[in-house]
Amino acid sequence: MRAVVALAACLAFAACAPDRVEAPEPDADFTARAVGFLEGLQARSVAGDREYCGYFGYDAMGDFAFSGPQEGGEAWCEPTRPRDIDVIASYHTHGAHGYAHDAEVPSPEDVDTDVAEGVFGYVSTPGGRVWLVDWRDATARQVCGLGCISQDPGYDPAGEGRVARVYTREALAARFGY
Repeated sequence: MRAVVALAACLAFAACAPDRVEAPEPDADFTARAVGFLEGLQARSVAGDREYCGYFGYDAMGDFAFSGPQEGGEAWCEPTRPRDIDVIASYHTHGAHGYAHDAEVPSPEDVDTDVAEGVFGYVSTPGGRVWLVDWRDATARQVCGLGCISQDPGYDPAGEGRVARVYTREALAARFGY
């Protein structure tokens, strides 16, 4: 309950902040660069069974930029927002395949975090999917499906159940049993 109150306060504060600039929707080129970056990070994430996270955006010259990946744990990561990038989206990997976590879809908390920050979010999975979280309507959609980027060699599609192409935050909460 405390987390819900904290999230509500964060959303209310962020929505009222006078200097808040909403992130523009990533275009196809931005998404292709994000997917390519996640492809390069996937092997390290899977090998160490760790999430890696950071931010994508544009530098002062208007070029695609990213913050260096920060290492998290098996099912968490806390990036530091860069000051030298105009942030458009967060990113994080979901590590190796396992049965303890539903890693083939973004979690409800993944969506909540992007909504609270007012940024889009890219999430890669052990099955090689890449998702885009849209903070504006709290949805997640696959930008590329199963095997789009490198898969965990131990990935077992039988253990994941049906994976839809799009989820609302509420549908993710139901999938996670909330």
